[in-house]
Amino acid sequence: MYYILLLLIFFGCANTPNGAIDLTPEHGWVKEGYALNLSTGEHLYRDDFVELLIKTHGERVAMYCIEHYKYESIQVINRPDTTYYIVR
Repeated sequence: MYYILLLLIFFGCANTPNGAIDLTPEHGWVKEGYALNLSTGEHLYRDDFVELLIKTHGERVAMYCIEHYKYESIQVINRPDTTYYIVR
């Protein structure tokens, strides 16, 4: 019993040189979803926001943003030359 305690005291039970146990995950977190790139930044949604905006005829749609961890309201404005997305 004393030998085990002495071994743990002198050699430690951690797998790092400084004695701390490394709990970092081996693989990084991969966020998957539908991206909306705006000039203010990128938004990443779970569901296809373009398909949903087509079904609702451009009305405001609340969707969960994976990047910001909150619900955001998306509205689309279609112009002849471009399409604008308004995110609030």
